[in-house]
Parts: sequence; structure tokens; C-alpha cells
Amino acid sequence: MEIETPPERETFRIAPRPAHAGLPLFGAAPRPAGARVQAAPPLLRRLLEAGDDNTRRQLVREAVAALGFQSLGSCWVTLRHAWPEALPNEKAWTDGDWVRQYLGEAFFEIDPRMHEATQTGVPCVWHVDELERRAPLGTPRARVARFVSALRHNRMHSGVLFALPGHGLHERHMVGLLSPASGSHWINDRVLQQAWAVAFSVHQCQLHQGSTAPSEDDRAGLTAVQHHILSRLATGESDKAIAAGLGLSLHKVDYHMRLLRKRFGVRNRLQLSQGAARLLAR
Repeated sequence: MEIETPPERETFRIAPRPAHAGLPLFGAAPRPAGARVQAAPPLLRRLLEAGDDNTRRQLVREAVAALGFQSLGSCWVTLRHAWPEALPNEKAWTDGDWVRQYLGEAFFEIDPRMHEATQTGVPCVWHVDELERRAPLGTPRARVARFVSALRHNRMHSGVLFALPGHGLHERHMVGLLSPASGSHWINDRVLQQAWAVAFSVHQCQLHQGSTAPSEDDRAGLTAVQHHILSRLATGESDKAIAAGLGLSLHKVDYHMRLLRKRFGVRNRLQLSQGAARLLAR
């Protein structure tokens, strides 16, 4: 795919909002203006018919490359705080090293693309030269600079990020396509529509495969105290509030938290609280 020489100065932009864009509480994910409604994009059908993850990754690689992008990655985030926080459902479809670095260094906390996409609910088209200037006020500039440097080091100079509906009101599934091409002018309406079809297919495939939330069987063996802790954790209570509400010491609450994290195989409090919310909602 030939890419035109970019102009001297590009601007960070949000893709035009279609008439009914946004993140609906129920129903289909938002799509770029002009995108046709279809029950299942061809890529989604092939992903669901594929027999293993390696085949699915190859299908995604081919679809991404055909559009001029280099890689695709996705992760689930919660929007309960000022900035998105990642959940333990990340998926490296084409570039596992980058996804691990992105999550390991918590770039999602300061990523201007993430902030724009989750706040507006429409595709965020970007290029790397604009990211530092687009960081909201109060964002640690050193961390943004580190993030931008990492993008350049990995030859990720432009792309589009989609915020698709998650499992609940406060969750989003972030799917990003990235390219080594300079500037973002080449991501026109045609490319954007096809990129949305790829992102939507990946999103639906992951929903079909299920999440990493604790299963119903995980309730078995929990003590009454642990049930109460999970219930309060799922509603967003702090450790101090949980201790006061249950008449426990902070040390005892921390002890049970560690046991629960180990039991459910999660790494931190946020992941445990999200798993608890899903488990108790069943």
C-alpha cells in the first residue's frame, strides 16, 4: 500500500461523529460515519470458525497489513476514575511485546489517545508528533515523553484507537491499530471504515471466547468473611471502609485480600474488584 508524503504539520484529530455515535448502554458498538450495518463482517465469521488462536492471529495480521497498519492490540479498561485503568483481559493479536510494555509501564494512565477515545466514544485518529501536545493539563510530562519515545522506538507513528462497549457501564474494550507511517492523513474514511470492521470483529471474537472473570465454581470454598469482603470490594469500598464495616483490622482485611488474589489468579486490587463484580452479578 503506497503512503503519500505527509505534510509538514499534522493535527491530532478525532474521527467525525456519526449521527448516532457514542457509547450506548445497550446495542451495537459505535461505527464511523458511512459504515454499513452488517450482521457479521467476513473477518468475524472467519475468526469464529478458526480452530485455534494461532490461526486467528494470522487472520488479524493479514487484515491489519492489508489496510497499511503494522499491528493491533487490545485491552479492557474501567472508567471509574479520572483516567482509564487496565483490566486483566489484554490480548496481543500481533505484537505481544508492545502490549506487555504498554500495560507493564501503565502507559494507559497517561495515554492521550486513551483519554480522548473513552471520553468521546468515537474513533481517535492520531500521529505520534501530536501526542505530547494533546496530553491533558496535569498529566506528568515525563511519563508522556517516555510513552511517545516508546512508540517511536517500536515504529508506531500513527493509527486509530476504538473504544468499544465492555461488560458493564464502566468498562470499555480498547482496540488499536498502529502503523509506521508518518502523519495521519492517509487514514481516510475508507481506511477508517475497514479498520472499524477489523476492530469490531476482534471485539466480538473476544466476547464470544469469554472473559477471565472468576467462574461460578469459584464461589465454592469461600468463607463468609471472604464473601462479605468481595461484596464490599465490588461496590468500590476502600480497605479501611471494609474493615470498619466488618469489624476487622486492616491487617486481617489485607490478609484476606492476598488470599483472594491468589485464589482468583489476579495481580492487584483493581483486578480482584472487577472479578468480584462479575462473579456476584451472576
